[in-house]
Amino acid sequence: MDVNATGKTLKYFRKKANLTQKDVAKSMSKSQQWVSDTENGVSALLWGDIKRLCLLYGVSPSEIESKEKEYL
Repeated sequence: MDVNATGKTLKYFRKKANLTQKDVAKSMSKSQQWVSDTENGVSALLWGDIKRLCLLYGVSPSEIESKEKEYL
């Protein structure tokens, strides 16, 4: 997993779901900085966090993986 590609992918799906970083942070019980860091490739995500983001964004892990390939 490339953290930069993953971050860009998650940002794409967050915007597609019409959510702000603040919205995501609140739903995930994380800080807005955590959301920013993950979207900017500063930090990697745990699998559990990815699954929770998929539920929040209404996408499957395979959709994340497919879109991620566009950023590699």
